[in-house]
Amino acid sequence: MPAPVLVFGYNRLDHFKNCITALKNCELAAETDLFVFIDGYKNSELSTTNNLLRGFASGITGFKSVTTKFESINKGLAASIINGVSGVIAKYEKVIVVEDDLVCTPDTLVYMNQALDFYQNNEYVYSVTAFNYPIYIPDNFHHQMYFATRSSSYFWGTWSHKWNTTDWCLENFKKLRSDKKFIAAFNRWGTDMFPMLFKQQIGVISSWAVRWNYHHFRNNACCAYPVKSKVSNHGGDGTGSNTGITRKFESEMVTGAVSFTANVHINPLIEVEYRKYFNISTLRKIINFVKFRILFVIIEKL
Repeated sequence: MPAPVLVFGYNRLDHFKNCITALKNCELAAETDLFVFIDGYKNSELSTTNNLLRGFASGITGFKSVTTKFESINKGLAASIINGVSGVIAKYEKVIVVEDDLVCTPDTLVYMNQALDFYQNNEYVYSVTAFNYPIYIPDNFHHQMYFATRSSSYFWGTWSHKWNTTDWCLENFKKLRSDKKFIAAFNRWGTDMFPMLFKQQIGVISSWAVRWNYHHFRNNACCAYPVKSKVSNHGGDGTGSNTGITRKFESEMVTGAVSFTANVHINPLIEVEYRKYFNISTLRKIINFVKFRILFVIIEKL
């Protein structure tokens, strides 16, 4: 049975429509249970677009079933995803999670279900994704999948036995925040990682994704990525609450079958490319230290 698909929306009607249209065009759509989560609006100025989105969501067809969950208050994306995924995965044991600014190829649900089946019992793979960042892949890398400790929040999937063990509170963070060895290791897939985790823990941001990343890191686990992306993120138009105007995540989408790789191996050259892609500026590092006392450790000296 195909994994259920969870779509999270808020007030971006055009993005949401494009996302649903792409999903409806997927080969397994008619066999897939769709769950739509719409968060409550923060203020009256957003009520019109939020209600329009709810109206559109109520009329969605083309799937095996459609279940809508409309919040009366604004819970925020982090709480929405943690609670939404936890509720559905308790029944289905596996899920595919999509945010409203993503579009996909028609074979994406086939790929995702195959990936979930293939990696379900792999102790090192905690999630799979249909998205790949527009990074350079080494010419001598001949696989169609690669693995990264940094998980993806774009069109991803996981299983209940890996999701349910997540430490969302990070009980030991007080010890980790000044542990230079931990900071350097956590930043190996992007120097933005530890600053995000730090800001999450002190309440400056509310992110489920960085805590999900930490869950992978803590368990020496990874996310399985396709070399050729089947998903593109069109949310960098300034309409999102967490992303400004950027085309950084608009990957070229490619259809076609993918050969899965059973042997989980981290390619060090791809790791370096991630670090380049997610590197934060020296100015931002200085601001993080002065304003929040966030330490930065030079990774190359490890």
